[in-house]
Amino acid sequence: MTTKPIANNYDEQVSLLDPQKPCRAYRNLHTGLWSVKQGVVRFHTSEIVLTNAKFVVSEAGRQRVLREQRKNVHAYVVGYIYPPVSFIAEEVYYNPYTCSSFMVGERPILKASMARLAKYADNKMRVFAKYPLTKPLGSDTIEKVPVHLL
Repeated sequence: MTTKPIANNYDEQVSLLDPQKPCRAYRNLHTGLWSVKQGVVRFHTSEIVLTNAKFVVSEAGRQRVLREQRKNVHAYVVGYIYPPVSFIAEEVYYNPYTCSSFMVGERPILKASMARLAKYADNKMRVFAKYPLTKPLGSDTIEKVPVHLL
């Protein structure tokens, strides 16, 4: 098994990916870092920022977790790599035993303009979303959504 590089800054990360294509980031259960894939795992990192982020949960994978009571990779964030930037965001969480999708508070999140996936000094893995879209658009809400999220 080959060891993938650890890329903790944007310049290293962008050198290992095609920034014009989306990538997929998920919590690696073995390394304690985020794994980043474009087809295959390209690198591991303690922090990555993605733009046009979508929050994806495989229901079949979630059902396998519930059935076997054992963790497996079935939830991830998809987006385009972006340079680190400060932004006000809401914390996102996912627990396959209590919810079927990523959540912001009590609302399921579908996508966000940006997402930061980070491992903090206390070893906690956290996800934050800027402008989270938390429900399907209806005719009464379309005017309230920022244009860049449509």
